[in-house]
Amino acid sequence: MIIILILSAFYHFYLKPPSKTERDGVKDEDIAEIDSLIVYPVKSGRGIELDDAMVSRKGFKFDRRWAVVAKKGLKRLNLKDEPKITHIIPSFDYDNNMLRLRIGKESKVQLPDIGVPLEIDEKTLRTWPHVENISFYGDFADGRESQLAPGDWGYKGTPSDWVSELVGYPVHFLQFDPVSSKRIAFPIFKPPHDLSRWEDDRQKQLNSVTGVEFQDLYPFLVATRESLAEVNEHVQKAIKEEKFRYDKVFWSRSDRDVSLPIQRFRPNIVLRSRKVQDGKDKVARYAAFSEDSWETVWVEAEKGTLPIHLVARCERCLLTTVDPETAHRDPNVPLAILRETRARISQPGIKSRPSPCFGMYSIPEEPANGFLRIKVGDPVRVRWRPFALDDEVEAGRRQVREVAPVSQHKVLKK
Repeated sequence: MIIILILSAFYHFYLKPPSKTERDGVKDEDIAEIDSLIVYPVKSGRGIELDDAMVSRKGFKFDRRWAVVAKKGLKRLNLKDEPKITHIIPSFDYDNNMLRLRIGKESKVQLPDIGVPLEIDEKTLRTWPHVENISFYGDFADGRESQLAPGDWGYKGTPSDWVSELVGYPVHFLQFDPVSSKRIAFPIFKPPHDLSRWEDDRQKQLNSVTGVEFQDLYPFLVATRESLAEVNEHVQKAIKEEKFRYDKVFWSRSDRDVSLPIQRFRPNIVLRSRKVQDGKDKVARYAAFSEDSWETVWVEAEKGTLPIHLVARCERCLLTTVDPETAHRDPNVPLAILRETRARISQPGIKSRPSPCFGMYSIPEEPANGFLRIKVGDPVRVRWRPFALDDEVEAGRRQVREVAPVSQHKVLKK
């Protein structure tokens, strides 16, 4: 059965020429721009919002280059396993070639700040303790036990000791080993509709090994401000109506904003609509969750155009229930709300049950010179999927409706 599904998908997406019906709905629109760029140097640590960032085939430079791995069983740790990791606050110190690390004030454990080298030559890296075959989703990664950067630190142990004291048990603090085997991203579940007509080299590049570092699956996660706003509307309504079991003490604090920051979902690129005047008001040019209907976005950067292909939905897990500042874990917010309002198929042909989804996993094409700088405010052109390949839009048994004033795809709620 699995073989039949794989062969059917291969025929449908790669061999079969697209019919007119399959092309219906394809439309390019200049309707978005970059709102935020966020890099997460330490896997599950705090993100760093950047004004601009360098993009390569494997995503942002330094994204998830470091990770925390339990010494027992070599289990890679994320917020789902160990919420205290979010107390690690990184910052870039390019002048001194280091990633500075401090512990957030919400943590019960407080330690002196430390720093680890940003760029390290291969010869030195090979002298660091080697930790092999850390299991990820479908493949493995190697790491090197990171060492303190040169400096007069108030902490005399290793970075691994520092993180071990924070979480309360022995862990490795690893830097990704770039000389180990290149990691393979997950399959492309939503390929561009015209992939079969691409030049061979371009097809091969999209399907080739991306070489991600300690990311779980793909180089990027793309989301929109409009989608976050809709989720927050549902969160506020659910809490007001006490629709789900939630931590009433946490959410009832007078200084607590009853909304979720975008960092709760850990995207790399956040887009916002380029507003259009409609009478006295400016309105968004696309609906919430339109990113689920986009197959490609093009960032029009100062020195080139960066195509990014949105290839799979991001199925959300308990990680989203952890507050990125306090490490507080809620029993349901926002996962139960997403499960009710955004249950979708994330892996067609493999997983048939709808799951709570937010954001789109994405793969950038390799820039001409290997790297391209993009920045907040850069305009973004989007391409809508054909109706027949877009499960957000009803076609046949589903019905397509217009979104005023410009965009053609309507996000439907189940």
